[in-house]
Amino acid sequence: MLIRRITLLRNRVVGGEARGIFVSYPGILLAVLLIAAAVIPVLGLVYGTSRSATRRAAETLEFQQQQYLALLERHNQLLDARAPSTPQSAPRADAPGVAALTEEFRAGNFQKALASADALLRQGRLDAAAKEDVCLKRALCLVFLQNYSEALQTVKAGLTVFPDSYPLMQLEADLFLRLSDFDAASPLIDKLVAAHGGPSALFSRANLYWALGRTEDAGRDLEVVLSCGVPLLEKAAAHNLALLYARTADEPRALFYISMLQTLAPVGYRTDFAAGSVYLSLSRYKEAEKRLLDAYHNQPQSADVILELAVLYQKQGKDALAREYMSDAAQADPACANAASPIRGAWIFGLAESPSPRAVRRETAEERRMRDPGEKAALLAASPASL
Repeated sequence: MLIRRITLLRNRVVGGEARGIFVSYPGILLAVLLIAAAVIPVLGLVYGTSRSATRRAAETLEFQQQQYLALLERHNQLLDARAPSTPQSAPRADAPGVAALTEEFRAGNFQKALASADALLRQGRLDAAAKEDVCLKRALCLVFLQNYSEALQTVKAGLTVFPDSYPLMQLEADLFLRLSDFDAASPLIDKLVAAHGGPSALFSRANLYWALGRTEDAGRDLEVVLSCGVPLLEKAAAHNLALLYARTADEPRALFYISMLQTLAPVGYRTDFAAGSVYLSLSRYKEAEKRLLDAYHNQPQSADVILELAVLYQKQGKDALAREYMSDAAQADPACANAASPIRGAWIFGLAESPSPRAVRRETAEERRMRDPGEKAALLAASPASL
């Protein structure tokens, strides 16, 4: 009946007979007002939500692009920071296949970049500088794919050829930290700090101090990195300072550095993760769950995020849910799903750890076999000839 009356109203208005119609049909006027009152806010909410989602996606993409540029800038700085005893020219941009590899790496196509790096290393036609560059990019691809064991093999193989390579030594130290092999990481980091003393080395030493319980020493190094002028490392330092002080029950400083991180990196799963971890340490479970779930939705393959959710639910007595997340963390990253690690969730590498939400995940054993069947072992053999 109501639809029929509204249709009649429309026809009469279009036909020029609107005069007096609302007097004749007061119920129609009321119905129109009620429908408008109900529909307009809903349309506004949908429109606002759509705009908010679109804006957030654009901000996320912009942040990721900035991360890539910062990563490549740091990568080039590391290559330029070789020990004076081993001067080498920069990698030739026109070396066959190197430019394509760089573009694949920059675009976040890590599986494809990995295959390209393997092909270039097998060809054996690269000069020394290009070979070091390709070896480092291969290892970084594996880091992004959370295949830390093979990344470490790649770095070790590279160091047999380039024993004084600062970027390879830096990455090896960070991989030992990620795998909680602090005894192996310690002498490497001491060597890096003594030889170069740059923000990357100090960042690694801070993580080592944190792992060894030397909180004040870790905080001092991270404070230096926080003002180093390398944006990505500054974000990583703020992230780790927030977690460091949250885990030592220093609530004012933990919240201060979370605020700083949100200023430096307003978008990104690492910001949500750090905030969630801080709230978890402060027993503010509702806020912790919200931020950790935001991080999880942006980066569902991150073992750090999954593991932190497991710890959260364990502290809340939700044992079944905690076990489920713990199992998922072990599947995402078996080597690092350690809730007892003193640096659980730390930003280790000082690199862009979130290249593209949902796109980057740990490669499976089947993908590793398909990527380079029968040839990977020879490529990674600890022999200079293999590189």
